This record gives sequence, structure tokens and C-alpha cells, in this order.
Amino acid sequence: MVDGDAALATALERVVTRLLQAPTQRLRAAAASGAGDRYAELVRELFGLREDAPAAGRPASVSPPPARDTGSGSVTV
Repeated sequence: MVDGDAALATALERVVTRLLQAPTQRLRAAAASGAGDRYAELVRELFGLREDAPAAGRPASVSPPPARDTGSGSVTV
């Protein structure tokens, strides 16, 4: 069902865009005001990014996702 997959991908992209719109605007405003370091540290902490990740493009050092216990469905960190 390719059409359903495309519709789901479009819907997910819209949700993510909407969720990240305000935080992205705040980060840009903070960077413009000189307070970007404070917000950048918070973003690194929230998303598990290392400080030595490249500034542009896909982060090279994103923390791996938590391992899943296939027996119980619980998440192991």
C-alpha cells in the first residue's frame, strides 16, 4: 500500500514540522541575541547530542537509541 505509506509520511512530516516550529524560532532568536550557547546546550542534552558533532548536516555523534528487550517490550537504557 504505497499510497498509504506516502500519506502517513506526509502526515508525520507535518506533525514534526509543527512541533518543532516554535522551538526552532526560539533557537534562532537566541542565536541572534547572543544567548545561543545556553539554548544549544539544552538542545544537546535533550536530544543526546555530543558537543563535538558537526555544526551543519547530519550529526555524526547522536547517541544510539535505547535497546529493546524483545521478550517483554520494555526499554533498556
